[in-house]
Amino acid sequence: MTMVKTVLSHPGVISRRTLLTTVGAAGVGSLLPGMAWAQPAEVAAMGTVIKFRYLAQRFAKAYCCGLLEVDPARTEQVMTATRQSLARYTGDLAPLAATSSARAQLEQALRLTRNLETPAVKPATPAAAQAVSQHADSVVDAASAAAVALEKAIARPGAKLLNVSGTQRFRSQRMAKNYFLQTAGISAAAAGTMLKSDAEAFREGMETLKAAPLTTPAIRAELDLAQAQWLMFEAALSRQADKVASRNILTTSERLMEVMDKLTTLYEDALRAVA
Repeated sequence: MTMVKTVLSHPGVISRRTLLTTVGAAGVGSLLPGMAWAQPAEVAAMGTVIKFRYLAQRFAKAYCCGLLEVDPARTEQVMTATRQSLARYTGDLAPLAATSSARAQLEQALRLTRNLETPAVKPATPAAAQAVSQHADSVVDAASAAAVALEKAIARPGAKLLNVSGTQRFRSQRMAKNYFLQTAGISAAAAGTMLKSDAEAFREGMETLKAAPLTTPAIRAELDLAQAQWLMFEAALSRQADKVASRNILTTSERLMEVMDKLTTLYEDALRAVA
């Protein structure tokens, strides 16, 4: 039992081989009760499709920043990086979707994500910003439906945590997007309501992740960093809207997203380790 505790407390990701070597194939069932090894392809599909959610919201955020002329150089960097990531991950998901138990949901998420830029006219306009925002929300809905279907197919507690962490990641971008929509006077009341709801849900999501039994020193360290970044982002959200506040929102939302992205990757790696 001491050896098992040592393995579980070891920094980094626990591999299936390490678990089997330490406790034996029969012992893994008692160590991880009710848990069958997750399907690698389904884990990969889930890890990929949930990326669409934050990337769609990040794209909409950057488009709104372009409209408001918030730190143009930084905004262009964010937009370019987002486009590159979208191209990469839509390419990664296509073959996974073809053989997945959630094929229909994954293909719907792919279709919507590939059309994300359609309403993004240049130069940016308020009407286009609203259309891009709505399309990004449609991507979130479709990718979330696929994530829920894959969560059921994987049938592992770790899949739920992966989804929660990924949700925190996209909320970081949706809150920033709605801040900028509110600042631009685009559906300001609805944007403000969603921003407030997402902020409360983000706090709850952090508590869920902190209380989860699946953890490693790396996950705990990243959770602490995420909490610190959230407090800075939350403080920026409370400032009166002006050019300085808008730049702070762009910067702090990017930093929070980066931490949540690393944390989500750690949860995905933990799930892959027993796949």
